[in-house]
Amino acid sequence: MEKDKQNGLVQSYFTTFFTQSFAVVCGVLLTKLMTVLLSKEAMGLFVIIRRVVAFSFAVVSVNLGMAIAKFISSDSRKSVVYFDVGVIIFLVNFCLVSGMVFLFKRNVALILFGSERYESLILPMLLYMLSMGVYNFSINYYRGGQRFKLMNILTILYWVAALGVLPLCYFKRDADVFLIRSYFIYFSVTVVGLLLVYNFFFAGHKILSLTLKDLKNDVGTLVKYGGMRLPSVFFFAGIFFLPVFFSARFFGLEEAAVMGLVIYVVQVLHVFASAMSLLLLPSFSYRNSVYGVNVVKRDFLNLFELILSFFMFLGVVLFFFSKEVIWIMFTESYWEYVSLFKLASLCVGFYLSYIACRSVLDGLYVTPYSTFVNLCGAIIFVAFAHLFKSFGLRGVVFSFVLSQVAISVCSIFVLKEKLRVKGLLINKKNLSIVFWIITVFAIFFVVQVWAEKHDIFISLLYKSFILVIVLAASFVVYKKLGLFWVRKVCDMVNK
Repeated sequence: MEKDKQNGLVQSYFTTFFTQSFAVVCGVLLTKLMTVLLSKEAMGLFVIIRRVVAFSFAVVSVNLGMAIAKFISSDSRKSVVYFDVGVIIFLVNFCLVSGMVFLFKRNVALILFGSERYESLILPMLLYMLSMGVYNFSINYYRGGQRFKLMNILTILYWVAALGVLPLCYFKRDADVFLIRSYFIYFSVTVVGLLLVYNFFFAGHKILSLTLKDLKNDVGTLVKYGGMRLPSVFFFAGIFFLPVFFSARFFGLEEAAVMGLVIYVVQVLHVFASAMSLLLLPSFSYRNSVYGVNVVKRDFLNLFELILSFFMFLGVVLFFFSKEVIWIMFTESYWEYVSLFKLASLCVGFYLSYIACRSVLDGLYVTPYSTFVNLCGAIIFVAFAHLFKSFGLRGVVFSFVLSQVAISVCSIFVLKEKLRVKGLLINKKNLSIVFWIITVFAIFFVVQVWAEKHDIFISLLYKSFILVIVLAASFVVYKKLGLFWVRKVCDMVNK
């Protein structure tokens, strides 16, 4: 039975991975279109709106999305109640925040965008936050109930809407700001309407159907769990918002756009960890309660193998293809910043490892250990960003990289200590993986110096050929080392 659970989890991971990959492709396409349609300064406005909402959403929602996923996985009978309680709390907070922002919208525009003339973007920004709330709570409702098929369908609908409304905005376009404003309004209204219909008719539950008794009994439970982790989410969101905010304040909107795109490239690879993190929180919570700590410890060791062998490898690949990635995702006008993208690629493996480990921490423990982890990351970024301000954007990017390394190392260390795992890195298998990753990086570094002297198409073809060879060699090395995830992939292929 335990083996069947493992196989089911692996299958769910691959299904969710392909769904998240679809989301990434849509997100890349949306960003590509925006970089073509908007000036760099206007792109800065677009990036700031998205970062501000991602940063402030955690506070407005009191991090209840994660709480819903956690408690539904433990008690599915009360899934509708948990969902409705979370939505009510979010809506109350959203109305209060919106009222305050509208009272001082000129001041808010001045702080966020550097000018009062962008106050017309405040309403679209708030509507975007509302749509994010409806989407976040819906996703976590299905995630907690381990109804991953419905969760994946919802993700697809969300991103279809994200791309589908863009032509409506462009046909009525008369200015950059108008395009941005129209996009967020059309998108938000479409998403809210779509998700309300989806939840009501297809998920089989009526929204806001709880009683006053349910509300009194479960508000405290959800708020305690979500609220205890609120500082963690707040600090983590800050690590991704503050680089853009600092760039805008220190250097200007154009630099903020570049910084936002650098971070976005790092987050694109989030797909490899996000699919896993969606499953890890409810899975580790369930496996800990059913099978005990020894099974969880073994699962963590398998996860750490994946972090070293796969996540770190992805960062090296991004470094190798940095120039080509800029060309594909944005426009050639951003090539002048290729060194910044290469620098940021060094933190990809650490970022992905944190995403996975955070879900494990939240699934296993009520105590919000990730709060301390993210606080360390935020402090490191702020301190080094001010220290390296004279280095321009390079200093901000370097500070961002350091913050990602910090939160990754801290989260792994906490899990290692809590689970009492010995010899996590100092063993033959893991040291062999580290040596191989360093070898691959050295190969890529030498090859990319030569390849990037040629035309972009020649460079892409040559690098792709080298990548295929390295992938084949990596598979042989990993299979010989007997890595858990490689065995699982081979088993699925052989079936």
